Amino acid sequence: MIIKHPYGSVEYYEDCFSDIVGDLGDTNPDDPSGFKMTANMMKGMENAIKSCLQYHSNAAEKYQHLLHVFQNYRDSPYNDLQDQG
Repeated sequence: MIIKHPYGSVEYYEDCFSDIVGDLGDTNPDDPSGFKMTANMMKGMENAIKSCLQYHSNAAEKYQHLLHVFQNYRDSPYNDLQDQG
């Protein structure tokens, strides 16, 4: 796939989706496997969304933990780098 439009533009996503949806055009209309491809396409999109949600949920938990570590260190009486101001 050759990207010819600015990233994030409507045309950019149109090109991305056209490439994916175009796969359905190669199927014989009388062949039921085309319907299976459609179902697979939809399931693939659903799985991608779920995967992204899980990734970002995991990342948020790690960021929360990191923040607590920083705050605990910052507030520790053993922190000799506390704000002197």
